[in-house]
Order: sequence, then structure tokens, then C-alpha cells
Amino acid sequence: MKDDELENLPPMEQLAHVRARRRYIIERLKTQPVAEVSVVVHAAGGGTTDYGPIEGCEHNFQFEPWKFAGGKIKDSCLVLYKDLPQGDLTEDYVEVRRPFAAARMRARIGEFDGCHYGLLEEIIGPETTDQELLAWAKKMHGPESFDDEFFGKFQRGMARWYMVRARWRSVEVDLVLDTGSERLDLPTLVTAARSLWEVSDSWDRKIRECVMKHQAELRKDAWIPDEEPFVSVEEINRKLSIAHININTINGIQWIDVGINDGGLFGGEFIWVWGKFSEGPTSAHIISKWG
Repeated sequence: MKDDELENLPPMEQLAHVRARRRYIIERLKTQPVAEVSVVVHAAGGGTTDYGPIEGCEHNFQFEPWKFAGGKIKDSCLVLYKDLPQGDLTEDYVEVRRPFAAARMRARIGEFDGCHYGLLEEIIGPETTDQELLAWAKKMHGPESFDDEFFGKFQRGMARWYMVRARWRSVEVDLVLDTGSERLDLPTLVTAARSLWEVSDSWDRKIRECVMKHQAELRKDAWIPDEEPFVSVEEINRKLSIAHININTINGIQWIDVGINDGGLFGGEFIWVWGKFSEGPTSAHIISKWG
């Protein structure tokens, strides 16, 4: 099933398809020979997932780039799976979740629909001799901070974020450049941020219009009783306060996420509005401050 078809299914059906695909991939990976690989840990690092009843926890480790021993660097993502007992994430496994670390390991690897997956067999240790891969790791890591003549100094937050305080019209906001699953392309993200600031008046208006458009859903998420009146355009314009703007790039497309203090209009909740930069904000939902 294609990704766009999967997105149109109810959440439980989506999860069922994800589980089935995982089982399909892992059964076929078991027949692959064990190979030695050198890897750079992805900015996302990895995670612990449960796609169905299994013994212990399933851990996934993401790497980009990577290479077979003696081979050429593959400029793509490799995901390795490993089932471990609860609480058995030892120091060497923690290390291969540390963003941008270089390591060597053995795994059973296969290619499915153009993506590489594998079953992790053994962690050999840090990669210390492959100069080409170590150079990639340094490039992917990027600087701890950098200066921009328009916004000022960006500081690294989490592994994939760079943040600066910036003035959005009349208020100070946290501007975050999120490299996400893309390459560390800071110039592109900075250019997108500058372009957004150039049309801040238009975007600010559209953000508030998006909240107004999705008011019924926001009220439901905030558990506001039906008998309470809807808020007016004037109240939204007066009380909403933008606090956070996140810019990332997915498949070459700039996306904007805007975090908003609701000014008490929706029970003191935090609202996220997002959309493509080229199209403007199209969606809004509640995130509780206490969640």
C-alpha cells in the first residue's frame, strides 16, 4: 500500500498495516547473511517501538549515511531492529543512538521498496579508522552555533534543532530551524525563515483565520461545553499570542509550525497551527501545557 493511501485509513488500520509490513520485512531479513557495516547515527537517533505482541521491547536504530565494510558510502537511511528485554539497553546500545556518532556493527541487511532495513546482530564499537565516514559524521553534526546577519546567533538545541529569539511583528518568539530527517541544510532553512519574515503580516493574519476556521475542533479538544459561545474574530486577534515558529524541510518543501498561547480562549491550552509555506496555514490542534 502506498503512503498516501495509508494516510487515508483510520489510525488502527494504519497501525495494522505497519505491523504487517514490519513482520514481512523482519521474516525476510532473517535469511540474509551477516555483514559488517560502518554507520553514522541519524539526527533522530532511534527509538523504542511496539508494533505488536513481542518479547521485551523492540528498538530501532537509524543511520545516515552508512557503508558496507570496504564498500562505498550509501547516501540513504538504514534502519536496524533489535529485540531486547525490558531495561536491557546497555551502554553500547545507548551509544548507537547518540546523534552523529560513528560506529561499526554486524547486521543482516536487505532492501525493500528502495529502503534499507536490517536486524542488528552485534555492535563492534566506535568507528575510528574510516576517515571518509568520520568526515561525513562531522559534516552531519554541524556547528554548535552560527551567526546570521538578520536573526543573530542560532544555538543548537536538541540534535536537529537550531534556535534564536526573534521579533515577529511586535512580539518576541522562539524561531527554530528543524533539520528533521533531511540533510543538515542550514542555508536553505535560514532563507525560508527570512522569506517568512518578509510576509509576516500576511502569515499572521492567516494564522488567526486558521484558528477561527478550526474553532469547533479546538473547542472539542479543549473540552469546552457546547453551551459556551464561540469566540469572536476580535477576541482571536486581540488575545492570541504567537510564541514559537518552527521551520523544516520535507522532500524539498518548506513547512511552518506555529505555536500559540491561546490567551484563555480555549481553556489556557497551547495551539499548534501548521501548513506549507507556499500555501499558508491549513491545520490547527490543541497541545495541553500540562501534557
